[in-house]
Amino acid sequence: MIDVGARADRTTAVFERELGTLARNRLYPLLAVGFAALIVAIALGSDVSGYVPLVATLLTPIELLVPVLVAAMGYRSILGDRERGELDVLRTYPATREEYVVGVFLGRLVAITATVVAPLLAVGVAVPV
Repeated sequence: MIDVGARADRTTAVFERELGTLARNRLYPLLAVGFAALIVAIALGSDVSGYVPLVATLLTPIELLVPVLVAAMGYRSILGDRERGELDVLRTYPATREEYVVGVFLGRLVAITATVVAPLLAVGVAVPV
């Protein structure tokens, strides 16, 4: 019988490890700051007078930049662990491959979502001002 609670605990452990890995890496905060600066610069550079014009202004850049951002942040996430020898250490733990992959995916998903949503919220809050 599969213990769902234990599987969730192991996936959560991998998820937290992945968030720690992203926090230690210098590239990901740099990508987040660059993305935020670009979105804010586009929004401030255009003369928008409401939410609809702002959405129309940001739609194309977001459509182009988000896939690039996702590729940059997700690129070699598991292969990098293998090259650094971390997978050999992780194999000694009771986490299965599926739990590991789901944990890594969720960690990257949270980081990417925060990277995309934070500047959009900041620009959205700035519209009435």
